[in-house]
Amino acid sequence: MVSDLAVDLAVLAGGKTQRRLEHEAYGRARQAQQDKRKQAARSSHIEERRAKALDAILMDMESLHRRRRLLDLSHAEELEASDLRVTSFLAWAAATPKARTADCRTTLSLDGPPAAVTRRIRRQL
Repeated sequence: MVSDLAVDLAVLAGGKTQRRLEHEAYGRARQAQQDKRKQAARSSHIEERRAKALDAILMDMESLHRRRRLLDLSHAEELEASDLRVTSFLAWAAATPKARTADCRTTLSLDGPPAAVTRRIRRQL
């Protein structure tokens, strides 16, 4: 009788241990799947942010290129320089693309300060 009770207790303890181990394995598998989904979502989010930042930089470069072409056309035509507003506007229009080009080069440069790159990308997003 005592030996039967001892066997029954051993079987119950073994069953409990087995159940606990299965539950822990299930929890680890669920956690691994959840981590995998989070990593995929994070990678997708990072890729979207990078694409948006690159699109913003390319649009900025395209805008600069378009302004340069228009400035070249305006210099090709002989504009009357007697109007102060026209000359000051042309001076400003000529200086703006140079400053923005320098800013874009700093942003895209690997030698540029990382803080400037980070600020530029955050502004674009």
